[in-house]
Amino acid sequence: MRMCLSRKRRTVDKDSSPVIIAIVQLSQKGRNEMSALYGRSASIEMAPLQDETILFSPEKKQFCVLNRTASFLWSELATPTTTESLAARVCQKFSEVSLENALIDTDRAIREMLALNFVVDTSVR
Repeated sequence: MRMCLSRKRRTVDKDSSPVIIAIVQLSQKGRNEMSALYGRSASIEMAPLQDETILFSPEKKQFCVLNRTASFLWSELATPTTTESLAARVCQKFSEVSLENALIDTDRAIREMLALNFVVDTSVR
């Protein structure tokens, strides 16, 4: 995710958090990427393992072990959703996580899963 923070505007409305301002000030490219719908790749097999999940790509003969947070993201990707929505759900599930960190970490996890072909961009036609 590419963030373009405006350095010209230093004044912040009393009711607005600087973190929220920073998140809102995404570049157009970042905004388009964030609003994409992501979902599970249909060819991926999965097996739960306590708090983790093991994914297997039969095509690539490749395994991936997801930690607790990534497993949560995987479960949420059963229905195509946006990165923003996933990050908000992470904050609901893990109360100690800030929205800013959730957005960064969720975006990173989605990009990694996309690179491995475990997740697909369902908004691309």
